[in-house]
Amino acid sequence: MAALVAASVWGCAPSFSDGFERSRSAALRAYGAGRYLESAAHWERVAEEAPNARQRYEALYRAAAAYKRGRRHDQARALLTRLLTEAPNTARAPRAAYDLADLQIEMGNEAAGYAQMAQVIERYPAHAASALSRSLTWLEETQGLPAARGWLESQISKHGDGPLGERLHYSYARLLATMGEREQAVRRYLWVADRYPYPKGALWDDSLFHAAELKVELGQPREAIALLERMLREREPSSLSGSYERPRYGESQHRIAVLYRDALNQPMEAARAFRELRLGFPHHVLRDDAAWEEAKIHHARGDRRAACSAMRWLRDNDPKSRYAACAGLVCEDLPPLSQSCRPYIARQLQPEAEAEERP
Repeated sequence: MAALVAASVWGCAPSFSDGFERSRSAALRAYGAGRYLESAAHWERVAEEAPNARQRYEALYRAAAAYKRGRRHDQARALLTRLLTEAPNTARAPRAAYDLADLQIEMGNEAAGYAQMAQVIERYPAHAASALSRSLTWLEETQGLPAARGWLESQISKHGDGPLGERLHYSYARLLATMGEREQAVRRYLWVADRYPYPKGALWDDSLFHAAELKVELGQPREAIALLERMLREREPSSLSGSYERPRYGESQHRIAVLYRDALNQPMEAARAFRELRLGFPHHVLRDDAAWEEAKIHHARGDRRAACSAMRWLRDNDPKSRYAACAGLVCEDLPPLSQSCRPYIARQLQPEAEAEERP
């Protein structure tokens, strides 16, 4: 892995000196073994041997990072400061500025560190997502939600239309929800989803998901389902797990099924949604739960054929599932497995017990 990372950073075209190559290889080996101070020394030699400015500043940054991991804060700070002074516009500059702020915080100088985090946001907004998140959390914890809100509004006024805009508006929606302003939070989440739509919007699916959750809290489950279905309509077919999948897709399909079952008391719609999860999301961790929930619905309605279909699918596709041993409870045609059904799962087939256990 280290070799691949090195190749991606340094490229294949240039021919470097033997000393440069030896020092670089030694630096990578030492860092991978946890010998951070040794790695830092090697990286400083790499910087001395570097054939051009790009490799020199990359080596200096890596030396600083190694010193930081080795808790040699003064050496790390000196190298990071040098990098920012000599090359404030290089690709490593935003991370160097962030690491300088992080060093202050790590050394107990929180006020100074977060003041530097603010400078990272101001100077490098396209690379300031982590600085924004940490600064906002710190303000919430140390000065309270109103102060955090005022600071966030000031950041939106300065950077809301720039590369940090999506993250700023999403954070504002989250803060509104935390403060109990649910309707305003929903509007802001939906504004984010509209302004930064799929496929480029990094927080598009999270915005729709959280807006749906707030709709449930507001007593509007149908509106919540509509938002989740809006998200799923953008889902693209793929033969590989994760190539086009957004993290919220499978979770949203499960949430739709639960809302139909619990909030709207529409068991057949819930069964359909659970079936879509187990068949349409072959890599999702909840697909065996979906098969079991679907089977339970059909079993409660006396539809033996549909219940058996769901459980037979589960036995064939996920035989190690905790629900596989319980298949015979809803479908007598299926032979028993060597392990027995766990009592807490079997009790779910008793409506009154299930209602008590369900959150």
